[in-house]
Amino acid sequence: MSQRLEPPSVTTSDNGLDVNVETIKSPIPAVITRTTLPAPASNQKVGIWGLLKHAVGKDLSRLTMPILLNEPLSFLQRLGEYMEYHELITYASKSSDPVKRIEYITAFAMSALASGNVRLTKPFNPLLGETYELNHPELGFEFVAEQVSHHPPISAFFSQGPEFEFYGSVNPLVKFWGRSVEIVPQASFTLILKPYNETHLNCNVKFNGPGRNGADPMVEGVVLEGKKPLRVIYGNWTEYLASTSYEIYEEVKNQYNKEFRKLEKKGFGEKCVICRDSNILWRVNKKPPNSKDYYYLTYFAMMLNEAVPEGGGDAAPPRTDCRYRPDIRLLEEGALDPAAKEKDRLENKQRSRSKMRKDFRPKWFKLGKDPATGNDNVYIFNQAYFNREFADADDIF
Repeated sequence: MSQRLEPPSVTTSDNGLDVNVETIKSPIPAVITRTTLPAPASNQKVGIWGLLKHAVGKDLSRLTMPILLNEPLSFLQRLGEYMEYHELITYASKSSDPVKRIEYITAFAMSALASGNVRLTKPFNPLLGETYELNHPELGFEFVAEQVSHHPPISAFFSQGPEFEFYGSVNPLVKFWGRSVEIVPQASFTLILKPYNETHLNCNVKFNGPGRNGADPMVEGVVLEGKKPLRVIYGNWTEYLASTSYEIYEEVKNQYNKEFRKLEKKGFGEKCVICRDSNILWRVNKKPPNSKDYYYLTYFAMMLNEAVPEGGGDAAPPRTDCRYRPDIRLLEEGALDPAAKEKDRLENKQRSRSKMRKDFRPKWFKLGKDPATGNDNVYIFNQAYFNREFADADDIF
């Protein structure tokens, strides 16, 4: 019998079987602001091999790609997508069991990967000094990101809610090797659960690697107490995650693998393969009905680039916010040629700025020692952003 701390609802089979195929419906997000974009993605084809054959072994994040390969989001907004399943942090903060807290935090960390199997478009590289703010009060948290370095390209972010602080930085290193793409993000993440004054840094989860038909959706991870295994977190990283005791998982693992592969061939749909005595940790949200026509964006992702209302007053972000970027806005509106021209203009402007401004310093983050972890060379949010004094914001667009 499986159980979950919060919705979505779960249909279970109390039939004594070690492994069940259960119907677990994807929940509809509580906050939906858009169900489509102003224009669908272009159906024009791009000769990928012609573009990439000279890029073998190189970092793709530094290469200029045709705008047809982009989606109308900045990488800073992609970082904001980490927060789509922020309720998992709330579940962790409400649990008095430290093992359950670890399970929900691991599910939160992995949930950011959920759309990666179908969403293959590339976010725009942020310009130096570019920022992004996600601030919908109904979501219950704040999120701010800034491009703090250009070479290497480093993006820093900070998010906070009543129960947590979550911050880090990412250098998205992506290399092409002819028949595969290697993604080795140089990243640091810190999550602080305020009710317990707990600091969480890393989780290690096993992915099976690519199969013949693409990425293998099966995933598993072990919760340890010292070296002693306590729980196994398992599931389909694009659909659901569950947990059970280490002993039960080892006992039923072979049967679980068989049932998982059988369902994988049919298509998961609303079905999940669940071991006995499991907790359902996470279920992917329902997607917009025409998601495939709009870059496979989720409801949450469609929210991220909504235009800032005119005359936003004190609530308006600084003019460095990527929602003001003309190339991203034009791509969202389906104007490919103007978007490509704006993208070239902004990249040229950045190159000229970087030559003149060797002494660039981020406005909202400072490189230093993290008081929570003691680690050096961490980008720490200075909180000044929330004073909302943006008159001297740089003109980067």
